[in-house]
Amino acid sequence: MKIKKYKILTLCIAVALIFACFAPYTAVYGEEGSAYEESVEITVNPDCGFYKAFAGCLKANDEGSPVDTQKMASFAGQFGLFHLRIGLEDFSANAGGKDREIDALAIKGLKSALDCLRTLKMSAIIRFSYNVTGAEDSSGNYLENEPSITWIVKHVKTLGAVISEYSDVILGVESGMVGPWGEQHSTVMGSHEKSNAGTYHKIVQAWLESTPEDMGVTVRRPLYFTYWINKQYSLNLSVDDLADFDCSGYKNAVRVGVYNDGYLGSSTDLGTFTNREVEVAFIGKQAQNTYYGGEVVADKKTGTIGSYNSVDYLEKEGFITHTSYLNIDWNYDYVISKWQANTYKGSDLTYNGKTTQFAFVNNRLGYRHLITGISAPSRCRAGNELSILLDIENRGFARMFRKPVATVIVKSDEKAEEIACELDLSTVSSRESKSFELKVKLNEKLKGECEIYLKLQTAYGRTIYLANDNKIAFDSGLSAYKLCSVQVEKSASEQDSFLVTFDANYGRVVSGSTSQIVKKGQSAVAPIVERNGYRFVGWSCDFSNVTQNLSVVALWEKIEDSSGEEDSGSFSDSIFENSQNSEQGSGVSSSFGCASSVHSGYLPMLALIAILILKRKKVPF
Repeated sequence: MKIKKYKILTLCIAVALIFACFAPYTAVYGEEGSAYEESVEITVNPDCGFYKAFAGCLKANDEGSPVDTQKMASFAGQFGLFHLRIGLEDFSANAGGKDREIDALAIKGLKSALDCLRTLKMSAIIRFSYNVTGAEDSSGNYLENEPSITWIVKHVKTLGAVISEYSDVILGVESGMVGPWGEQHSTVMGSHEKSNAGTYHKIVQAWLESTPEDMGVTVRRPLYFTYWINKQYSLNLSVDDLADFDCSGYKNAVRVGVYNDGYLGSSTDLGTFTNREVEVAFIGKQAQNTYYGGEVVADKKTGTIGSYNSVDYLEKEGFITHTSYLNIDWNYDYVISKWQANTYKGSDLTYNGKTTQFAFVNNRLGYRHLITGISAPSRCRAGNELSILLDIENRGFARMFRKPVATVIVKSDEKAEEIACELDLSTVSSRESKSFELKVKLNEKLKGECEIYLKLQTAYGRTIYLANDNKIAFDSGLSAYKLCSVQVEKSASEQDSFLVTFDANYGRVVSGSTSQIVKKGQSAVAPIVERNGYRFVGWSCDFSNVTQNLSVVALWEKIEDSSGEEDSGSFSDSIFENSQNSEQGSGVSSSFGCASSVHSGYLPMLALIAILILKRKKVPF
């Protein structure tokens, strides 16, 4: 009976210790999923969503900004990004100016507009053209304002050098340059005919060579991608080949995407596509590396909402093309105002019947990150590393293209300290979930209960918002989300006294205290212990010059009786002594990590000890 009880007790201890080894973290909000709901409120996040467009002309020998910076300032923060359309009419004889280089004063004017973006903590997609207003002649034909391709390439290289200096706030370049508004249609140099393929090749290649290697360069139609790559690499692709074409073997090919100013206007998106299914699939691949978006337009047949620009259709294709941005103003009365007026009744149950179609589209354009799980310790030692596990899902149409600046804020009663950490949300694709571990070293001076916050920003300093509702609270003062609270204990170097406990190990305490508070550097006083049938041989570790919490265990040696039988009621001295001698000066619970008061590193060893004891006593499993 005694052995049976011993077996059950020891097995329970072993199992408990093994489970403890693999459960160092606790869920902060109880049952998983109970607090990780997406908000349906409209969120304005940087670098995606609906944009506000600003247009103006760059003037020769004039350092003035080509766009109204005061007007830009009035819209800052209301939109995820701006769209800058810059006219180059002064630098083309066909547009009433002169065929000439873009001079230093004009460049200074362009930089003043881009400096304004930085000041406002805004980003932009940028496009240049020689007919920024879409002017027509008396016959209703768009003006042939472009200079020669030689001058266009010179201008592109000059402009590309400027854009490279502002790559923090310029998200990408719509290659533009030809056609009204730079939309690459309706003029001789903007023609989509194959005879004009050389023009598109030279424009795209000039942009690729003059801008950073991680910046996208987009064209108005997938057809123009084939014009560029066929001439650059002596291929013979057609648009029908694009869905299966692998860009990875061709330098810069993944950088060339599409901008679509006929977005969802018809079965061809007003001439954007000749084979919609194939070209949409191609855009989906390219939009893993380049921003895709443009202007949603009224349906060509109905003049308002139709088969393609309905939210039902957009919801499906948006996840394929990874749409990141759309114009807020273009065709507002015919499309966007309708989305604002109608309740969303689509397949997304989070939004169904709870908000407008516009809110749904806004919150799906670009990235949208939702925390779906948080695991964190309840306490941690000051000076130690704090580790928090996050599960994050991206519910947006697209991924975040730029790695955010992430910091953990540790807020105590005395102050809030920001600590840089790694959290690369740009690796989370649309409709994908990933787990991340935040690691930060706590200040040695910290103590007491601390609140832990996560702060996300762009490189230019704008706050990035999560999709979670208010159960994960956003602190507007810190511009950060509260993840959890942690009880921070003094570091060993700061602590002035420690707890030393003595375990008689199945023996009896004759005199003395088994629990003592000892000042740093002093010694504990061991109690006197005894045990029937055993000889005391010492303690498991040194308890002089105490510098940390200690648990000290009595070591016993079996006294053999005349029958040669062993007492089966305790640990054997040899096994226990081996286990303790490996921890001289620390003890079983001499310190704790971020998960438990018992260091997780000791637990597997203790479980193994329990199992070895069973085997030594010849207790069958």
